[in-house]
Amino acid sequence: EFLGVISHDKLWLFSESWTASTVGYDRIAVSNQVSKLRTAIANNLEIQKNEAISNLALLGLEAEYADDGFVSINAKSNVDEVKVEELISARLAARAAKNWAESDRIRDELAAMGIALKDNKDGTTTWEVKR
Repeated sequence: EFLGVISHDKLWLFSESWTASTVGYDRIAVSNQVSKLRTAIANNLEIQKNEAISNLALLGLEAEYADDGFVSINAKSNVDEVKVEELISARLAARAAKNWAESDRIRDELAAMGIALKDNKDGTTTWEVKR
């Protein structure tokens, strides 16, 4: 603390949390980039922040962060959102035509892509990538 290496108001720079989606990644490489990102956030260094985010993307990870230094790292999703929306539209059309077999087939195809559908009485309104 005397040397200015540790500041009590920025202790988050030295903490890490790992989620299930980051298991299997090179922890040292990820840790280095997360540290760079946190340091850039703490010091308002936009170029270094973008560089760390780009380096994490090269590792196949996405970074979400807040100005208070909280950083969340998750595996990148390779979902083709246009295709998902097309399949959902086709499924809604099949349901409207009461073609339940086709509706179920499309739902299963989406599930195989890692997509979880959330239906309501008016039809499918949301979807998310299963983790």
